[in-house]
Amino acid sequence: MNVVERFDKMLKTRELYYFDVSEFEKIAIHYLNLGDYITTLTVLKYGLNQHPNNEDLLVIKTDVLMEQQKFEQAESLIKHLIHLSPRDEQYQLQLAIIFSFRNKKRECVELLSKLLDSTNPDVKYEATINLGLEYFRNEDYQNAQSFLFDSLIGNPSDTDLLEKYIYCQIINDKIDQAITDITSFLEANPGHVQGWQSLSKLLSLVQEHDLALQTIEHAIRLKPNHCKSYKRKGSILQKSKDYQSAILAFEKALDLGCKPHSIHRKIGHCYLGLSQKWKAYKYFSLPIKSGSHNDDNWKDLLRFLIDEKLYDRALDHIENYCKFESQNPSLWKLCTQVYAHFQDIEKIDMCLETYLLFTKPKVSKWIYCANIWIELEQWNKALQLLFESNDLFGFNKEVEQLIRLSMIEYDKTIPQ
Repeated sequence: MNVVERFDKMLKTRELYYFDVSEFEKIAIHYLNLGDYITTLTVLKYGLNQHPNNEDLLVIKTDVLMEQQKFEQAESLIKHLIHLSPRDEQYQLQLAIIFSFRNKKRECVELLSKLLDSTNPDVKYEATINLGLEYFRNEDYQNAQSFLFDSLIGNPSDTDLLEKYIYCQIINDKIDQAITDITSFLEANPGHVQGWQSLSKLLSLVQEHDLALQTIEHAIRLKPNHCKSYKRKGSILQKSKDYQSAILAFEKALDLGCKPHSIHRKIGHCYLGLSQKWKAYKYFSLPIKSGSHNDDNWKDLLRFLIDEKLYDRALDHIENYCKFESQNPSLWKLCTQVYAHFQDIEKIDMCLETYLLFTKPKVSKWIYCANIWIELEQWNKALQLLFESNDLFGFNKEVEQLIRLSMIEYDKTIPQ
């Protein structure tokens, strides 16, 4: 009879058996791995009754509380462990992670920064990576980028770190520095396919399309069946306006298993570049027909139909597929344009109201919406928005001019 079976028998018979710490630890981990947190806590309760304040069991209990998202209890327990072993830096590292989950940003950063001075290389690395991720979560990309890059050097296989580092440098407008860093990284890791893909993306952003193409070709030679390399190659060729070659690269990416929705949209843009509009429409429509709720797919399809003045088709797509769950203001602007063509006042009202709900509050947005109503000669609705703008943003010369215009036209509608 193994220790797990013996513990189960104890629960059934309600007799009290003795287990040493390592046995309780083994039983608890067994149930923890099964996701049975209630039984795991039962095991720990018995274990801590027989072995009070045993740190190994308390650490497992902390893990269970974290899995249950009981972060306040986990914090109290890990602080108790720190009291028992104040020099144990792993406990402090765990406390910093709990601080992050509890949105205690300042406490988290202060503790991780302190652990950067650790003489234990594992603790120092964990502090570095968690500090980078914490800054990233807090959208402090300036501080995040250096810690993420240091973490990447310590763990080149972590592609998530690479992607986050690239994102930080793009946001920080430090693409040249990112190119230098990734080039240096690839000198030490020449077989890193994702690194070559990232370098290709960065080179493309600074309009070095020939170098970007050479770089992604190298990634393809390293790993010929990696679909993301072909997707990147297609994007570079598309920017270079070599649309036919780009389509071939995108089709290869599809053959290798890349998710189709974003690639179909890219192929649609390539056919637009080739002036093959109905093929473009076909590829813009494919993601929608397959049930995509991705905002970019919807925006590209609606923009195409509006540009081609195919309002009936646009209306069909909106009515048949769009569930109006999006929080993307630019999508609501496109829907407004379609409904404005048909002068569907109720739907326009709904679209503009939702657009203003999800857009950043700026006076220009209220002026845009008011102008929609002015074009439709809905003077009362225009005035409502313009007066609302004054209440929100104060005096604006353009708003005052539109108010005077709308008041004059509104007065003309009142029977004398």
